[in-house]
Amino acid sequence: MYQTGINLAAPGDRPSRRIEVMKMTKGGKKVCNIHHPHASNRLMRYLFVALLMLAALMADAQPTITYRDSLEWATMDSDLIVTGRIVAVRAPGKSARGTTIVTLKVDETIKGPKLSEVVFATTSETDRDGHNEIEPLCNSGKEILLFLMATDRNIGYRSGRPNEMAPYCTHASSTAPFTYLDLDPTVHAKIPTLAMTMDFKPITQPQAVLSATKKLVKQNQPASPPCRLGWNIWGLDPTKPNLNGWSGYDGMKLTVPANAHLESLARGWIKSSDINTRFVGLLALEPFPSKTNEALINQLLQRLENQTAEANTKPVVTRMTTEASRILKAWNKSKQ
Repeated sequence: MYQTGINLAAPGDRPSRRIEVMKMTKGGKKVCNIHHPHASNRLMRYLFVALLMLAALMADAQPTITYRDSLEWATMDSDLIVTGRIVAVRAPGKSARGTTIVTLKVDETIKGPKLSEVVFATTSETDRDGHNEIEPLCNSGKEILLFLMATDRNIGYRSGRPNEMAPYCTHASSTAPFTYLDLDPTVHAKIPTLAMTMDFKPITQPQAVLSATKKLVKQNQPASPPCRLGWNIWGLDPTKPNLNGWSGYDGMKLTVPANAHLESLARGWIKSSDINTRFVGLLALEPFPSKTNEALINQLLQRLENQTAEANTKPVVTRMTTEASRILKAWNKSKQ
């Protein structure tokens, strides 16, 4: 029986191109040296392919990042929010997916100018029998909730027509989970999360999304820059309960408005007994340099120094320490 292997040179030695064919005998191994550059190259190629496959498997094992817009951010960033009923659909031809012009009769304007109807552009698919995926909503007369934005802000779709709108979720920087939301509570029974608030609370019912949206619009919060919060950051345990007893999405990034409410939330999170929550609180404080917040981060650093680093939290403690030091350094630099 023969076993083939590559002879690896010691560190500093000139790499050997020798192939060793080990003939297994009763008395042991007999090594036959074969100098064959083509065989060597072929084996090296096999080894290279094997390493690439291993790297791909390791990459697949890493958590995937889920990007979401919080309901607060989507509400603030939308130009028009309405409820209404679809009354007309101009869809692409059979067996096609493309731009679809939808006319909505407005029942209630929650945000933006009051209009009797809205025409917006989206993308939909028509099957080979001519049935379009949006048309059932038109025929049913069901009420929907729609977040819209002007197409001059929307690089995903532009027709050039004045005053045309497009669903907020089609905006290039948006990660809202839905184009339009059917307000029938029975439709989404199997969908776990329709929206996410900036305090990481999932909303699972359409009417609850509608109520929360109305409440946010009434608060009339001033425009704020976006802040993207990481959750279950690399090294954190995604199975461990965190905020509100909800384990969240693996590697989720949630876009929230960097406003006074976020600062208040962050000050509470950074004091949490849960290490995951403390990490999010640290990152959420970054847009708000102040003496009070600087003291909170220094208290966090002191707490990390005194914490017994268990095997599964040590990488997180190291990462938090690095991030805390980076934030303090950036704040001090901005004072100069």
